[in-house]
Amino acid sequence: MEETETKTIMQELADLCQEIYEKSYHDVFDFGEYSDEELQEQKAMLLRKKELLANLHLETIVEQKEIPEPNGEDFFTLWNRLWDMRIESQPVLREIYSVVALSQIFKKVKIYRGSVEEDIRVHSCVIMPSGTGKSEGNDFLYQFAIRNGKKYYSIERFTDAILTGSIKRGILDRNTSKGLKEGDIGWKDPTTPSVLTTYDYVVSDEGESILKSSRQTEGAQRLLQKAMNRYGSEGNLLTNNLVDGEITARPDCSIAITSYYLDEFKDTLLERGLLQRMIVYIQEENEDRRTKIIDRIIGDIASFTDNKDEAYAEIFERKDLVDGYYAQLVAEVNRLKKIHQDTEYVVMMDESKPILRNSIDELRNIMPMLVGQKQIWESMISRLTVNILKISAIYALADGRDYIMAKDTTKASSLMMETMRSVAFFLKDNVQTKMDNRTVQVHARLKAKKGGYFLSEKEWVEYLVKEMGFSEQQGKILIKNFIDNGKMSYRADKKLVLS
Repeated sequence: MEETETKTIMQELADLCQEIYEKSYHDVFDFGEYSDEELQEQKAMLLRKKELLANLHLETIVEQKEIPEPNGEDFFTLWNRLWDMRIESQPVLREIYSVVALSQIFKKVKIYRGSVEEDIRVHSCVIMPSGTGKSEGNDFLYQFAIRNGKKYYSIERFTDAILTGSIKRGILDRNTSKGLKEGDIGWKDPTTPSVLTTYDYVVSDEGESILKSSRQTEGAQRLLQKAMNRYGSEGNLLTNNLVDGEITARPDCSIAITSYYLDEFKDTLLERGLLQRMIVYIQEENEDRRTKIIDRIIGDIASFTDNKDEAYAEIFERKDLVDGYYAQLVAEVNRLKKIHQDTEYVVMMDESKPILRNSIDELRNIMPMLVGQKQIWESMISRLTVNILKISAIYALADGRDYIMAKDTTKASSLMMETMRSVAFFLKDNVQTKMDNRTVQVHARLKAKKGGYFLSEKEWVEYLVKEMGFSEQQGKILIKNFIDNGKMSYRADKKLVLS
């Protein structure tokens, strides 16, 4: 009988880090020294994250080779099948775009919370290496839009005139010269409306220009932020004061931005509120993924051995198959529209609230971070809560319900875990604030003055207050950060010692 090899705690932690974050243990926890108790706490934390991820199924749909018959498949099965026939190895992007697409189908439905009515529009920003499917994903959304009576706009320039609207001077002068007022016969509207109100999906395929943090982009980013604010709120109103008059707009579109990675991206994440309003997904270069994409491109080419008619037959069969699936997808969308034609609000079952609370807690503590990084991360959490709520509502509506169940919130939380872990690593690897540099200096100074001392947490905080000029709250934050990052550890007697 073979003996099963028992893994060490470090091997278990390494496996869990790879499974959850697709990173090594030291990428997640750095190189701090941890006690056995702290390692067990890390394991418990990782197992909670694993459980959170387990509810989002990102398998590739097996392709069929014959024209499908309607068989009652739900929206996501049909969406995933069509996506996987075209785009290789992008299951997270597939799920993000599915909820963006549906958020416009159901955009008149609201979530009532407190005294406000939250619309369920979802917006996305995806940062990916070139040639991995960004543009294909946007075109897939375009194909969905035109087949379902929705308007799609590919935005390249972010001027005030495009984002808020403009006035045609010639038409204005004509109305004035003829003494025509609005409502008169012959009067023509001199305004060109904002693309953010005219179109349902406003997509920037090459989003590098708007993601750069500069004086040129600051105004445009502010307008996009307002466009993503709660529909109908004061913050959702765009205004453009022109010589010939004022133009206003209340956007109800969904915005999608895709880009390759650029250094300025971190400035936008840190200094502007644009990305906090979006589902942000950052994908690193991956050699295996790129190999699969290349193999897929080659494999999908219609080919033959002896008779080229075989290749043409393959083309026509493929086109019929795609058309058949699109017809089913459109039929499913129309079925859902009919179900929800009178749906005004989505409500939530009580069973979903503790799941939402627990998910937010897990995401708040997604991994150890420096103090400044943690502050940036916390600033994103409140909007993250709203996004999970919106996605939960979309999953419920797609299931034919006007109420959110536990399974909807669980699945929505899993999707946000998928996306936010990429943002967390981006912060960890690319952003070190003044506060973080200060934290490193404080630790070095403490090592010099109090290295080897065994003090309670309260005593360490008192030292930071009395001897180093920190407030009590700052002291508590620093000590917690030292513990989280292995710079300080507990002894058996619950005293803390610097590592």
